[in-house]
Amino acid sequence: MKKRMGRMWLAALGIVLITALTSCQSPASEATFGASMGGVDHLPDYLSVSDFSVNGAEGFQAGTGGAGVPSPSLPDKWHPGLTVHVKWNVSNWKDNARSGSYEADVPVDRYAEHGNVYVHFLADGTVRVVVSNYYPWSPRYPGPHDPIPQKHPWDDYPQSWVDHRPLSERLKNLDSQK
Repeated sequence: MKKRMGRMWLAALGIVLITALTSCQSPASEATFGASMGGVDHLPDYLSVSDFSVNGAEGFQAGTGGAGVPSPSLPDKWHPGLTVHVKWNVSNWKDNARSGSYEADVPVDRYAEHGNVYVHFLADGTVRVVVSNYYPWSPRYPGPHDPIPQKHPWDDYPQSWVDHRPLSERLKNLDSQK
């Protein structure tokens, strides 16, 4: 009886190990591609996506979609349920403050061929990820065609906290405070 129980436990352990090993190997065997990535900022002119990342790949400042940084690896073939993890920070230029840090698991739009990865930060607060060989402003682009504001927040919302006095003047004030 003890031998039979021992064999059953050993068999169960073997099944668990085989299942764990095969589930770990499946994603690694999937063929992937990497391309360039860019962020597309559709937020109002006083808000900016100051930096973002996709699956840990840094995207820096979102703008009009210029894809210039390496994207995370994506599967060669799109499949239902394909998502990426996006993190982003929003700056509020009008109030001179960071509006918040966000993150979400975002579905990747269907793609038939490799292309650049474009991360759209839409005005309604949602995020959309598109893989395309066309730029976001192209009529053939498969992603959203929401307006992309041409922002110059540093001109439109001058920062009140910037001390524009010459360095010598600022140092005098520091000495007088001691």
